[in-house]
Amino acid sequence: MLNKLSLNKFQKRFAHNLLTDVHYQMRYNNFVRLANNGLELNNFYRVTHQEARLNCRCPECWFTFNQPKKSESFEDVVIKEIISVDTEYVHLKWSDDHTGIFPRKDSSAFPGVKMNSNEMLELAMRKNSALNFWSKPDKNIYREFLFDDIKNNEIELQKCLIQLTKYGIATIKGVPQETDTVIKLPELLGLGPTWSSLFGSPFKVQNKKKESRNHAYTGKELPLHTDIPYYSQPPGVFLFHCISNKCEGGESFYVDSFACINEFRKQYPEEFKILTTVEVTFRDLQDDWHLVSTHPIIELNPNGIDIFRINDSPAARDFFDWIPTEFHTRENWYKSYNLYRKFIEDPSRRFEFKMKPGDLTIFDNWRVYHARNKFIGDERHMEGCYMEWSHVRSKLLKLTS
Repeated sequence: MLNKLSLNKFQKRFAHNLLTDVHYQMRYNNFVRLANNGLELNNFYRVTHQEARLNCRCPECWFTFNQPKKSESFEDVVIKEIISVDTEYVHLKWSDDHTGIFPRKDSSAFPGVKMNSNEMLELAMRKNSALNFWSKPDKNIYREFLFDDIKNNEIELQKCLIQLTKYGIATIKGVPQETDTVIKLPELLGLGPTWSSLFGSPFKVQNKKKESRNHAYTGKELPLHTDIPYYSQPPGVFLFHCISNKCEGGESFYVDSFACINEFRKQYPEEFKILTTVEVTFRDLQDDWHLVSTHPIIELNPNGIDIFRINDSPAARDFFDWIPTEFHTRENWYKSYNLYRKFIEDPSRRFEFKMKPGDLTIFDNWRVYHARNKFIGDERHMEGCYMEWSHVRSKLLKLTS
């Protein structure tokens, strides 16, 4: 049993710790403390000394438009003291005698800017876990948006961009049936500039009277493919606008490659590995240009798990003049690729429809295969253009923050 004297000492010691020991307050009241090799926030998020110094948000270190003012590495700087903590920042003193502020994990790292949820960030970054794969078409895929609605209502535009990102495809109805509308749409909706290719912007897809070197400009059937893989970085988003379509046939159809690949990698892991590691040459040789690039058919993220992009166009693949590749490797590649094409060409996987004048389909060129049935007649006028995923992602994050 404590006597009166020892109790007074205990009370005094407790009061001293509670009122003056900043580290005690940080740890038990605000969940912020100095830990091994850095700063711990909320008992689960840790930053190194260098990260904390690089991200000091005081006016001396940080511009108001969210960029650091200094280019030093601060490699040897360490946190000397936690001065205080408020709802937004941890106030720190570093070994270089600088006193500044570090944003708490549960507040905005960018003052005055409301940040997106982790779920929305993962969706915008096209993390596979945030996407909805579809092996067969259903009502969630064919979701229509009205042009006037997405033009005048940011909530509708947000829904359209979420649909595009999550399912890889969205359809817009009631788009003006005028030439060049498709290239005006991105700027009109605040999606940034179009991505220009040597085919022009917009490129006009019609059945030309004379023989074309590109089957897209004829009435012939087009197999499932992604566009222009002979570019070092093919465009991420494809906008396709129907101005007129009175021909017989010419239905469009789409397949979610990510859903197919997930099944393929489980059933045929060795073949999957070949298609992710062997680079294939794609080439487009015209009178005015010679485009060539190499990619694996299936491109993975650096984590080696998530699918990043597909690069697959039978018409653009150079069947003979590959980069130097051993015969045995090519032989195994063809076996793997033929097996993979059987997966994606299963008719039950197709999302098929015939576009009507005023329809605009926007889809993920890094994920969704597109194709066309043959058609008869020349009264089919389509126009297309491309966009950068970065610009679409930027708009989506601004709309959902």
